[in-house]
Formats: sequence, C-alpha cells, structure tokens
Amino acid sequence: MHYCTNSSHRSTNISPGWILRRCNLATLADLIAFNQAHKDRELIVFGQEIFEMAQECGPVSEEKYQKGRAGLDRAVDTDGARHATRPTGS
Repeated sequence: MHYCTNSSHRSTNISPGWILRRCNLATLADLIAFNQAHKDRELIVFGQEIFEMAQECGPVSEEKYQKGRAGLDRAVDTDGARHATRPTGS
C-alpha cells in the first residue's frame, strides 16, 4: 500500500482509520473507488468482493439490517458469542 503518499513510509503499525483519514475516504463507496483506481497497488493480494457485497446491502439504517442486528445482539446477550458465531447447519 502506498497510504496515499509518495513517501517511502512503510510502517506496519498504521491503523486502518489513519489510512482512511489520510486518503480522505469517508464511505465504503469511497474506499471501493479508491481501491479500483489504484488496483495495481491496492488489490495485489486480495480483492474487494466483500466490500462490494456490503455496499450492495445498503445502509445500516435499513430495517432489514436493524432486525438482523437486533437478533444477533439478542443471541449474544442470551447465549454468548460462542452460540451466535457457530457455523450454520450445526
């Protein structure tokens, strides 16, 4: 990653939040567009399919997300994270 700069700074202790602020990326759509514009550097090892799928889901303010989140929160509160994160079909 070039971290939106031409410097040779390559610290491995840089937080993702720092990178987003440094690169002026405020939304997931901004991040996707940035990665696509710089794919020769940013998408060498991993793609961004998960980002794109998340973007297609819409905002977290939508009722479908809120209901799903509430169900997950209840499961964690009731049974603990172990039950909420087990594989489906088990």
